[in-house]
Amino acid sequence: MTIVLLFITVFILTISCNNEIPNKFFPESTPISKSKTSEQEKIKTLPKEWHNQYLRYIGENTFGPDQKIMGSLMGGISSLHFDAHMGQLLAISDDPGRIGPSRFFTFFPRLTQNTYKLIPAQVFLFKESNQKDAKYLKVDAEGIVVHPNGNILISTEAHFDLEGNENLKAQVLIMSKDAQLLEQLSLPKELISGKKIGTKENRGLEGLAISSDGTMIYSVVEEELKQDRKFNPQYSRFLVYKQNMKKNKYELIHEFLYERDSYKDDNFGVSELCWIDKDLMLSIERKYDQSLDKLFTKIYLISVGNATDVKNEASLKKDAKYIPLKKKLIVDFSDFPGNLLSQGMLGNLEGMSIGPSLDNHHSTLLLVNDNDFDPFQNTGFLAFEILKELK
Repeated sequence: MTIVLLFITVFILTISCNNEIPNKFFPESTPISKSKTSEQEKIKTLPKEWHNQYLRYIGENTFGPDQKIMGSLMGGISSLHFDAHMGQLLAISDDPGRIGPSRFFTFFPRLTQNTYKLIPAQVFLFKESNQKDAKYLKVDAEGIVVHPNGNILISTEAHFDLEGNENLKAQVLIMSKDAQLLEQLSLPKELISGKKIGTKENRGLEGLAISSDGTMIYSVVEEELKQDRKFNPQYSRFLVYKQNMKKNKYELIHEFLYERDSYKDDNFGVSELCWIDKDLMLSIERKYDQSLDKLFTKIYLISVGNATDVKNEASLKKDAKYIPLKKKLIVDFSDFPGNLLSQGMLGNLEGMSIGPSLDNHHSTLLLVNDNDFDPFQNTGFLAFEILKELK
């Protein structure tokens, strides 16, 4: 009898320690096995792919927050440009010299209709000149494109010290193919940062694009200028440069207005441009909602159309009627399924470029998120197939 009672006691203790508790012993409890089944059913309902009428998701490449290429930390990626001639993807970091010299990285992209792989190649450190003893150039780089002659163009943002003095400028720079400073494009005076005018800190020349023949350069300010904030906070200045062949230099020929989407009592910011054809470009707009802890991201197709030229206006007028650039929504990533990505979310998308063509002759669109050098966040490179002509 004692042996039987001991056996029953041991049996009950054993099943009570088991995660899969039989319901017959605890009739009022919810079976763990049923909960697991529900979770499995939920996982099965999550989409395994994503597409809309313009884009189809191909895949992702991720690099950890401690990833180094040739000894340089690879993070803070703010812009992409695929150089079809060299078959390389350029990715620029927005590190203004805090972690290492300002720099960009190159990769070899390998794409099929269902796979995406990036092979790290090199890192280039920006220098102030081509002299042997030249210092490293400190810039907050936000845009990068490659000229047909191989030179690199970058756009940057302004930073200020505690007294309000500018120590990093918003500018467009032309660099040699090995990252040595060659020249600087002239900015309109209304963009040159001061205490009451110009670009805001860390909200400078965010997007940069170049035509396929290299004769046209485009750049956009992430947000409104300081002097435009009061009456026209929704407008960003959009700069158009044309190459003067006789003088062998770029000259500002137009200054248009880019109207950013509104959000609650604020507006989105523009983080990237990508040239498509003639006066057609793609842009990225994004806005972070702190109350929701959510980042909203959209891609637009933009064109000049009959936009108002404000080249000679130092500040936008209160009651003037301006015609901004035309915009057409290509994708709103609000509902993009996070389960397709390694970190479960898109992250802070900042860089974008047309990539290599697939075997079916469709073009690709490459995106990247800026991990802001967060030690717990990866850098994610995404690839999409372009399903229909962007026009």
